[in-house]
Formats: sequence, structure tokens, C-alpha cells
Amino acid sequence: MTVRHETGESVHAGLETWVDEELRDLAVPGLAVGVRYGDREQHVFRGITSVDNPLEVNESTVFHWASVTKTFTATLVMHLVDRGQVELDAPIRRYLPELSLRDADVRVLHLLNHTAGWTGDVPYRAVSAETAASGFLEALGRAPQLTPPGTVVSYNNAAYIVAGRLVEKVTGTDYAGTVRDLLLEPLALRNTFADAGDVMTRRFAVGHELREGTDVVVGPWPVPAYARSAGGLSGTSADLLAWARFHLNDAALAGREVLAPNSRVALRTATAQAQGSELGDATGIGWLLRDVGGTAFAGHSGVATGQVARLDIAPAHDFALCILTNSGTFGPRLVSRLRRKIVQELLGVDYAPPRTRPFTAEESQALSGRYATEELVIDVAPDDHSLALTIRVAPRDPRTGERDLTDEVFAVPVGVAVGESDRHIVGLQGQFAGVRGRFLYDESLGLDALDFGGRLALRETTSEVR
Repeated sequence: MTVRHETGESVHAGLETWVDEELRDLAVPGLAVGVRYGDREQHVFRGITSVDNPLEVNESTVFHWASVTKTFTATLVMHLVDRGQVELDAPIRRYLPELSLRDADVRVLHLLNHTAGWTGDVPYRAVSAETAASGFLEALGRAPQLTPPGTVVSYNNAAYIVAGRLVEKVTGTDYAGTVRDLLLEPLALRNTFADAGDVMTRRFAVGHELREGTDVVVGPWPVPAYARSAGGLSGTSADLLAWARFHLNDAALAGREVLAPNSRVALRTATAQAQGSELGDATGIGWLLRDVGGTAFAGHSGVATGQVARLDIAPAHDFALCILTNSGTFGPRLVSRLRRKIVQELLGVDYAPPRTRPFTAEESQALSGRYATEELVIDVAPDDHSLALTIRVAPRDPRTGERDLTDEVFAVPVGVAVGESDRHIVGLQGQFAGVRGRFLYDESLGLDALDFGGRLALRETTSEVR
């Protein structure tokens, strides 16, 4: 099922062809692609919203943006900085004195650039609908502090939930109301929503996973109210590109000033380095940063239940790209391939992952062992090709400390990224092909860890050779 829609002058006559070529290999139920290049904007829509209740995807279709929401939350905080109500270098407990942390030196900036240092996902499992925000904050106080604040980038949903709570405390309004009043209404983003109840009255996509060769609807969609600041927004591709235009300092939005131009630049300026990480070369404030062939990109992904979103901007080229799909199975690979194709064709730079070489026997021995997060156990060992990660989903119960060893296991052969540190790795096959990672060792921090996909897994067993 195909729908075509364009606004303004076409960015490129080949855009629809590029989309259709990738869909032949990676079929998804529904897809929306939007490109902004200078004063031209073009959208391509394909497929349906749901295999159970199919509607054509079109310009009105709302997708779940998930963690792309973090760019909005960071912008809200910077808006409060501009107004003198928040300081980025202030301890978070200045604004949330009720927050109990293992390390009280966590600053506001650390929440926004993924360097808070605590485990990023654990508290979700410890919070009931009844306890909501207060239960989350209490659970966070029990979360392990993996690294000192401000030292190491590790993707952190929990930090963005805290940032949302900060916004609520400072403004006196809940997150949904604050994002509406301070961002969505001033920027005329009329098809962007923080509350799933607002989405339900519109044409919206639902998530899918491939099971036994068939796409099936998966859920639930709604993000708990206390976690909306980490991933609760949904909207259309046109609204997401309008958001990108705002961050590109589009002159048409000058009359709706909600953030000083220099503050917009500050959001996409590096505040912490992350070379070798899947997240990027560095983190800004909200944005994840990567240099591709000399072109600076700021972007963010969102992965929810059966949905994937991606937004990228390249300010030097006045360029923005958004991709939204309702497939959790093929969505990540489709988004990656489409982004690479479109950026290469329009800007002439290649998002290709680094070339790889095998690990030497000595390198493999030094890195082999077990690494773990609160949600995953990763066994690293030599294999016939080089080095392999065996990733098992094994969430730890925050109350008992016991792990639930699920049957969800992934074998991921990896190689060394050529031209980078010999501790930088790249996935070689399947759904993890091209995924970046890095082994981190810093004796001064007491750090011995693996970052694969953006989150730190601490080493639990070691080999004799480092």
C-alpha cells in the first residue's frame, strides 16, 4: 500500500526510489520519511498504520518518537537556563532536595549529556503505577553508581526522567503541560503530543514485531506519565522536521523565539567525549554528535515497543532528515540504511561503519570475560573469526538481586575498528552489523567495562592478561 505526498519543491527526484529500494529488502508495515534541505522539504509515506486495523500512512499519521523526546526535554531545561531559573553546573539536589543519590555531585548538565554515572534503566522495574514519580526517585536512590558523575558517557533514561521532574518542580506544571506551553504551542507543533490519550483520537501507527514470518501488533504504547520526559512524545513527520528547522535557526521561526540562538548552538556543542560509542563521537546537551566525512551531525534515535524513530540535522548544510517506522524487527536496519543512502546522495558523505580487522589472540585473551548491566549479561570470548559477544537478556530484580535468565540470546561476532583504538569494536553480522562499541579501562576510575550499543556493562570476570 503506497501513499505519496510532497511539500514545497522536491528535495530530490530519487527520494521515493531510494525508499522503495530499501523496502524491497526490509519490508515494514509502515514508514514516513521527511527531508529538509535548504528551503525545500519533501515527505514520502509508505504502508499502513496497523496490520489489524489498517489505515494508509500519510501526512497526518502520528508515530511514537520515543527517545527523540530527549531533545525536547534538553531544550526545555535550556529554556529555563535562558530565563535564569536553572544553572547547568548546579547540583541536581538544589532543585530536587528530596532526591537521594549515591553521589550527590551529579549536576544538571550530567543529566542531559548521559554522564550522571548511575545505571540508566533499572528503576523502571521497581516502580508501580501507584508509586509513580515518588517511587521512581526512591528506586533511583538504590541504583548502582557505575562511574563518577561527569566522567563517562553511558546512555541514561533515568537521568532524563529526573530532568523532567526538575522541569516540573521549577515551572510548577506537569511535563505534558510544560512542553505544550513552552515548546509545542510557540512553535506551532500542533500534531505533537505528550499524552497517549490525545493520540488516540488521531490517525496513529502502532508497533509491530515479526513472529514466525508474520508482522503482529505489539504493545503497550503509553509511556508512564513519570517517564514522559525520557520518551513520551509522539507526532507526525512534518512536526518532527519543523522541530529540526527550529534547531537549525530557521528564519521563519524567529518570531516564535523560545530559545536564544546561541543556546540552540550550545545544545549541539560537545560537552562529553564518547569516541567509539554507538551513540556518537560526543554528546552535546540532548543531541548526540558525530562527524561524518568532515560534516558535523547532531541526531537522536528513538526505539519504543515495535516502533523506531530517527532525527538528524547537519547545520552546515541546512539539512534535516527524519525517519519513522512501526517495525521493531526490521526498523533499526531500515532506518540505518535509509539514512546512509539519503545522506550520501544529498550531502556526499558516507555513514558507513569503520572497516574492521580480526582481534589478535593476545587482544582476545585480554578482553574475554563476563560483562553485565542490570538488564543484560554479555559473555566475551574468542571465536573462529575474531571475538564474539554472547548477549543474554537477564534482568536483575532490584529487590532481590536475582537475575531472570531469559531465552533471548544474541551471538554477535565483532572486529576491531581499523584506524581507531584497538578497543573500539564493530558488529559484523545480522541485526548488529555495523553497531559500534568500545572496551573501557581506566584504573583511576576503577573502570573495566564494555559499551556496546551505548550502555556500560561492567566486567565481572577477568583474564590474566590485560
